[in-house]
Amino acid sequence: MTVPPPPHEPSAQPGGASPYGQPSPAGDYGQPSSAAPYDQPESGGSYGQPSPAGAYGQTSAADPYGQSSPASGYGQPSPAAAYGQPSPSGAYGQPAPAGPTGQPGPSHDAAWGLQDGQVGSGVPAPGQDLGSDLGAALKFAGNALLRNWVPFLVAGLIYGAIATVILIGGFAGGFAAMLPAMETAGASDEVPVGTLLLFYAIFFGAGLLTVPFGLLWQSGSVRSAEIILEGGRPSIGQALIGPFRVILTALLVGAITFVGFLLFYIPGLIAAVMLMFAIPAAARGASPFAAVKESFSLVKNNLGTSIVAYLVISVISSVAGMLIISIIALIPFVVLFEFGMYERLNRRELPDPAKG
Repeated sequence: MTVPPPPHEPSAQPGGASPYGQPSPAGDYGQPSSAAPYDQPESGGSYGQPSPAGAYGQTSAADPYGQSSPASGYGQPSPAAAYGQPSPSGAYGQPAPAGPTGQPGPSHDAAWGLQDGQVGSGVPAPGQDLGSDLGAALKFAGNALLRNWVPFLVAGLIYGAIATVILIGGFAGGFAAMLPAMETAGASDEVPVGTLLLFYAIFFGAGLLTVPFGLLWQSGSVRSAEIILEGGRPSIGQALIGPFRVILTALLVGAITFVGFLLFYIPGLIAAVMLMFAIPAAARGASPFAAVKESFSLVKNNLGTSIVAYLVISVISSVAGMLIISIIALIPFVVLFEFGMYERLNRRELPDPAKG
């Protein structure tokens, strides 16, 4: 006698269909038909999954759940952009990827409300704005001088006293040389020309004797400025004398400028402007001739800013010359200001001088 199969076997279902609403017996027991891989939806999109037109987990072009087209599935940027990068239209408020992978495009600053050449704080980057560069250099020079006034003041007093003694001696020597000629002249009010020339020659010679001490003072200020830029605080000994290449550079710049002033003044004025950054360049390691070349190139590329900076130095020097005590602070302040402008025009930020 033939025993009928259990009702749950596939052959017991009408029409040969598998139980539980599964596909036809073209597939194995309990499995979908061979039209789709194991546990994957068929082309019609069974089990609530999208059709094969989209990637796994992405919506298709005709998403039944009201999602957007494959250009932006599930709120992700369009496939035109690399994984994790903003789309060309600027998804999530980011700029378009005009730069390399992972880098912002040229409109990055504009996307955050900044102008080109500005840093995040809204302050123009170094070397991009005349007022910002001048203000930063003046602030750096003032703070550096005030926070390190002891070494600068002591060095200034020492070299200032030496120069004063030499000049007074030159004046006294010149006047003493004039006395015999004046006695010979008798009651005449006119002083012989030769006597006057002798006086000026002696006084000028005394002035030349102060040049080495001025160079030592300047080189010490340069060394101190470099230490302050590196975050340190100079000592009195460091403020008294600096590197020998700085002294040679100062001599070279002074000689070029002096010859220029002898040639109807204008060439000397041009030389003073073009070579105003030679000493900071020498302090950074350049040889005297390389420092002169670097200064010329830097001023040429920033001519307007350099001219204004030179005018600022001239005004400060004129005002300081009216006050005897301020002359002591003049040389270090000018050196610090030149250092500040040199760093800014080389696109480097100025540090806040260390406090005591």
